[in-house]
Amino acid sequence: MHFAKGRTIEEEGKIPRYLYFIVSGYVRLFHYNNKGDEVTMHINCPPGFITSYFHFINQTRLGENLECITACELLRISKPH
Repeated sequence: MHFAKGRTIEEEGKIPRYLYFIVSGYVRLFHYNNKGDEVTMHINCPPGFITSYFHFINQTRLGENLECITACELLRISKPH
């Protein structure tokens, strides 16, 4: 999959659908604090996997967002239901 810079690929409040493998680009995991500021918790680059692992494995609602901070080429792996 190809995603543009600034694209949110997993959103807070939703159940994460994919584990991503980064072929190219940079992806960050972030949340909003109680003041509304963005707090980056993790940045990953190739080759590497990224998702909100706890929420992906347990299929619970995200407390974070995944965003492409550059143009990205990603492979996606879904979790069977």
